[in-house]
Amino acid sequence: MSVKLTRVDPHGRDDDHLIDFYTTEEFPFHAKLSVWSKEEVRERIADGYFISEETETFWLVHSELGRIGIVRLEDLRDETPLFDLRLASR
Repeated sequence: MSVKLTRVDPHGRDDDHLIDFYTTEEFPFHAKLSVWSKEEVRERIADGYFISEETETFWLVHSELGRIGIVRLEDLRDETPLFDLRLASR
């Protein structure tokens, strides 16, 4: 078993995958517990939530199971950057 990080392309090949992931998964340990609407995901894509000067986002890709989660690196220009890790419930 291996897991690799693959950079998210929110304005290209990954927009539908992001919509699917965030509209079908619940994240009980995050501030917004319920699934996101398609509109919320599209707004975040447009606003640079996934990729910007301050943010990078990567899929967690399992060698056998495919995409199993996502990790966002935030506040990359700050002295104390943050990360947001979300794993698929399956």
